[in-house]
Amino acid sequence: MLHSDGLVNTTDALFVMKSTAESLKILGEIHVDALGLASGVTALLIRFSLLQELHNA
Repeated sequence: MLHSDGLVNTTDALFVMKSTAESLKILGEIHVDALGLASGVTALLIRFSLLQELHNA
């Protein structure tokens, strides 16, 4: 299972459109940008949906 904080930070760093050094800096930050939040919420909804499908099966 993917670690949620890692997913959010990686999404923020990949889509920041800045230098590699700044992308690496973002990976170590605790702040979340909008795109990282969106990826985290999407992952959470997918997990919930999959668990619901398992429960109904």
